[in-house]
Amino acid sequence: MENRYCVQDAPVGYRYQTIESHGKMLVPKPPFYDIVRKAFEGYANGRFGSQAEVKRFFESFPDFTRKKHGEVKQQRVTDILKQTL
Repeated sequence: MENRYCVQDAPVGYRYQTIESHGKMLVPKPPFYDIVRKAFEGYANGRFGSQAEVKRFFESFPDFTRKKHGEVKQQRVTDILKQTL
């Protein structure tokens, strides 16, 4: 994992890409990478005071992944913020 190899599904904001002589590695996936990075930074520095504010931040981006009814589930926000990778 330290070398960007992962045995799990790619977290939101990343995707697997085959890199010559390395195999599949995690690489940033625009535009989701920037959105998730800004959410992490905002949550860490207090710009977002709660996970509900992070949820609203994600919902402000029409391209951000959503469920079939067009909403970002709270559990998805919690999973993203608690993802150790």
